[in-house]
Amino acid sequence: MSTKTARVQAYFAVAQMNYGEDISLAQVVAVHRGAFSAQITQGSDVKGDGVVAITLATPGNCTDHPLWPPVVGDWVALADAAQNHGEAAAHAVEIMPRTSYIERPAASGFGLSQAIAANVDELVIVEPLQPAFSIGRVERFVAIAHASAIRARVVLTKADLVAGQEIQGAIEQCEPLVESVTALNTTDTQAVAELKESFTPGDTLVLVGRSGAGKSTLTNALLGTSLATGKVRAADGKGRHTTTSRQLLQGEVNIIDTPGIRALGATPDAEAVDQTFTQIAALAEQCRYRDCSHSGEPGCAVGQALTQGVLSPEVLERYQRMRRESERNELNRDARLARQSQRTASRDNTRGRRETMRLKGRGN
Repeated sequence: MSTKTARVQAYFAVAQMNYGEDISLAQVVAVHRGAFSAQITQGSDVKGDGVVAITLATPGNCTDHPLWPPVVGDWVALADAAQNHGEAAAHAVEIMPRTSYIERPAASGFGLSQAIAANVDELVIVEPLQPAFSIGRVERFVAIAHASAIRARVVLTKADLVAGQEIQGAIEQCEPLVESVTALNTTDTQAVAELKESFTPGDTLVLVGRSGAGKSTLTNALLGTSLATGKVRAADGKGRHTTTSRQLLQGEVNIIDTPGIRALGATPDAEAVDQTFTQIAALAEQCRYRDCSHSGEPGCAVGQALTQGVLSPEVLERYQRMRRESERNELNRDARLARQSQRTASRDNTRGRRETMRLKGRGN
């Protein structure tokens, strides 16, 4: 039994003590609007593929759980799993603690972050070489991986559509960011097989990238599945959202395919941004002033590296832009959490006053 399996089993054993021996263990494999689907792995007589559909409004769900609602990859404890008019149904009574949690920052900085997945081992950034490779998008995804404390790798797709010099240039830009960079054509079975061999068996991967990057095509090639794939417009190279919801597909490695992302905000974790731009972070340690903004201050090691040609001005500009956006997003997030906390406290106080009035015989 692997360490990950043993961990889940231990949490499930605790859930059985709390909710009874007849509960089921399941993993969330898809999230839809107002519902999720979970694959039962232990403790149920549900027929067929063992997948149950659960609406978020189902009575008995643990809606007051701090991790509610579940996301793809979550392990949950289900009660009353049964066939109902030919379809399997249940309600969730517990969400197991997560080893990791990935969310997509709002592009505007003012909206809510969007959950991507939980219990993921590696973020696979699928970036097309055609029509326009974007190192900035790769950097933002790498920062999200650092914020989630998981590994990241880059897979450059559509390598058959560009010259070898362009491929090498993209690889060299990505190499300082991640441990593994692969350029391939997703229809090249040998290249896909070599990529598959590089993954750790049993790991859970989440594929992220822009629309039309080839995530679903790559997933099909890796797992032998048949997810819908879409054509890319020749005019701008943009693809359609062929994957409209997050879903976990199981095999030698477990792959979570996600909808394409058109706009990607910066993680509200400024430290994760620094971890992404390691060259700048190392230089910043040598600056005269701890709060140096690297904008012309005396004794700025970053500025000196820029002057000497050691540091690219484009890299510094992307770092500063992402760092500013990250700090702004962090402030917006903290303010939003404070407002939510106030609303919760106010609601609880109102309930408390009503209960006191009722006990005194003064309430309605």
